[in-house]
Amino acid sequence: MTTRSLHPTFSFARLQKALALPGSLILLFLSWAVLFKFFALLTNLLLPYDTSWYEFWGWPQGSPPPGSWQRSLSYFFESPLGSILPALLVVGLDALILAIVLFLFPRLRSNPSPLLLGFAATNFIIMPVMFWVTYATSSWAGNLAGWSSALLAWLPTLILLILLYGIQGLLLPRKLAKVRRTSEVRRT
Repeated sequence: MTTRSLHPTFSFARLQKALALPGSLILLFLSWAVLFKFFALLTNLLLPYDTSWYEFWGWPQGSPPPGSWQRSLSYFFESPLGSILPALLVVGLDALILAIVLFLFPRLRSNPSPLLLGFAATNFIIMPVMFWVTYATSSWAGNLAGWSSALLAWLPTLILLILLYGIQGLLLPRKLAKVRRTSEVRRT
């Protein structure tokens, strides 16, 4: 006696293809959420003059006078828009690079899962490096006063961001398109 399957066309290869895109999208959005949270927390490094304590206890000696650009910038990065603006720019630029890559490489549009997984992987790989570098430079730059310490703490992170965007925008799509071309040549 033979048993019949309810779905004779079921195969794990089809299931894998069906779950590849939603799974890679979930990983990409998770990497963007973690990247957003990281840069939202990193914005606190842009506050060399933390105004929350100073409003209550008074500004310490050597602080910028009221109305100066240093104090205004500290107020800006404490407000809700300024505190998430760097995170919005970083994640928005990452999404824009993904859209541009999908537009410029039409071969990757038919199956974008490897590209989406590549973007998520590069985001997850570079975040611990950014955290470590930011922690090291902020503790080292803590001896400086004012905006020079904030900019010095952000400089390595900006260099790593340029490296991340370069990998995602230039290296990753070309590598995936090359792999896709060689697999298409083998099939024919």
